[in-house]
Amino acid sequence: PLSLEPMTPAPIPANDDERLAALHALGLLDTDAEPVFDRITAKLARVFEVPIALLSLVDRDRLFFKSHTGLPEDLAQSRQAPRDVSVCGHVVAKNEVTIIEDLARDRRFASNPWLKERGLRFYAGVPLRAPGGQPIGTLCLLDTKPRPFTARDQRHLQEYADEVMEEFARRAAVGNS
Repeated sequence: PLSLEPMTPAPIPANDDERLAALHALGLLDTDAEPVFDRITAKLARVFEVPIALLSLVDRDRLFFKSHTGLPEDLAQSRQAPRDVSVCGHVVAKNEVTIIEDLARDRRFASNPWLKERGLRFYAGVPLRAPGGQPIGTLCLLDTKPRPFTARDQRHLQEYADEVMEEFARRAAVGNS
């Protein structure tokens, strides 16, 4: 069975130092929750009818949840997770939309202890890019049951991600002025 195959840790992109510099320059890591982002994750959970929606930033060794809706209590408190077991790390490495309708049937994630422990079965994530174009995180949806995700759903998720990136760009412009 797939669950016995080794988990595939998130690859580290060749330009990770440049990517991390762009992430750190935005000054979003380890900052408080903000209504501008929390409104988006709350809306995503409602619109897509999923229990969990996240705005995650992929740091060197961890994900930082800048905004979240529906996380289990321990994660809601710590607001972070290890990068190597994250699906978001894969999205950032590939820098492309990633839809996994059933994590238990995907070779890369079927034996992932972090996902299994939390009973997560569905993932849809769109890369969030810094104003310079480097992928620095994801806007993603998670569910405890497998589900289909249409091209139309992908477009809608991308529109929300575009809103988040516009906010990143606005802040970068203010910070550099």
